[in-house]
Parts: sequence; C-alpha cells; structure tokens
Amino acid sequence: MKKTGPASYHAETPSGTVTFGGGSPSPMDTVAASLGACLAISISKTLGVMRQKLDDIEIRLSFERKEEEPKIFEYFNIHLILRGEALSPAKVEKALHMSEESICPVSVILGLSGAQMRTTFAIENKTVS
Repeated sequence: MKKTGPASYHAETPSGTVTFGGGSPSPMDTVAASLGACLAISISKTLGVMRQKLDDIEIRLSFERKEEEPKIFEYFNIHLILRGEALSPAKVEKALHMSEESICPVSVILGLSGAQMRTTFAIENKTVS
C-alpha cells in the first residue's frame, strides 16, 4: 500500500493495482463491488453446472452501514436481472442461495460479520422463434 495523495492510496495485488480514495471508490465501496462480482461469478458458474443457458447477469447493489463506528455493513439490497434462454426460476433461486450461503466467499464473510442480504431477482428469457 502506498500513499499517492492527500487522501488516496494504491495497493498492489497479484492481479493488478487498486486505487482507493481521492475520487476513486472507498475501501467499503470496493468490498460491496467485490460482493456483486463474486455473486455474479458464482451464480453464473452454478447455473452452468445446472445446464441453464445464462447469457447475461446484471446486479444492482446498494448497502446500508451501521451508524456507530466502525460503521460495518448492516444490509445489502441486491437485485439480479438474469437474461437467458428458458431459465428456471427454481434453479435461479437455488443457485442464488447456494452462492450467498456457501460458494461466494465474500458473501459468506459478510454474513459472518452480521450483514443481512435482501435479495430479489428477475428473469428475462429470450423468446425462441
């Protein structure tokens, strides 16, 4: 970690540089973004194993933090839009729960910290001609 400005820092990771503060996302914002990415990856892989034809996944995520310090995450509001061909709502729901509870390590860690996940989803199936 290296300070690069009055309120900005760069962190070198094995896969690249991450910038925090100074107009870049805060560390807490990047944790939330990591949750979204982790869920997208794990749900996509799980649906693939379930032989579901997922073309695209969009995640809209917001969060609420506790008022008192250290202001940890209290709630995540997560809405997924899944696009594909003949996606099964039951299989999507199963993949989502598996990802939140055991596959996505970011979700598991945040859950252990007491953060609650409020998750909804919508499916947009392609019409086959």
